[in-house]
Amino acid sequence: YGDHRDLHRLIRRQRQMCIRDSCMGAGIGNAFGMSIALKNDTVAVIGDSTFLHAGIPSLIDIVYNKGFITVIICDNKTTGMTGHQDHPGSGFTIKKEKTYAIDYKKLVEAVGIKFVKKVDPHNLKEMEQIVKEAISLNEPAVIISERPCAMLPQVRYAKHNVYSINKENCTGCKVCYRIGCPAMDRSGDYPEIDIDRCTGCTLCVQLCKFDAIKVMKN
Repeated sequence: YGDHRDLHRLIRRQRQMCIRDSCMGAGIGNAFGMSIALKNDTVAVIGDSTFLHAGIPSLIDIVYNKGFITVIICDNKTTGMTGHQDHPGSGFTIKKEKTYAIDYKKLVEAVGIKFVKKVDPHNLKEMEQIVKEAISLNEPAVIISERPCAMLPQVRYAKHNVYSINKENCTGCKVCYRIGCPAMDRSGDYPEIDIDRCTGCTLCVQLCKFDAIKVMKN
């Protein structure tokens, strides 16, 4: 989930067990089973197309069996794992014709989820606040992490800021590496940002405590 890459860091910060969707829809069911077996809160992370394909029945099971895990749906408006095909949540048919896009909030509310929040994963402060709120509940919760995939043409070719490292301020603490950004070069003593890969997401800027990452001029 490249456009939602800081989710796992935030979940680890809350000391929660995170089950990624490693088996095309099995993540939610696995997380629910582990929450029962280990008597521990768990968080399931699943992509939007996979949720529509195979995640909904597991979410229904959680509500029906009175579970209370947190599910994060990474809504990147495409099928990222198999080649960026459209799906029922993208708003386009496979022939690129406009069509109705599934409303995830209404969908999960219809199966009985009461706590549903939508958030931009590039807003770290708000995302962390909502994750904390969700895992504190004794009921199932769903967070819709909404941000279009950076590889989609309308995102990829849009104008955006790019960032660079101010080495006068940089301490080499390497905190910015934790988001796993492919634009961040780790080969030297200090990080370098590849401007051809930088998508302007600002995640590294928000993580840096030393004001060492700046917008490039010109």
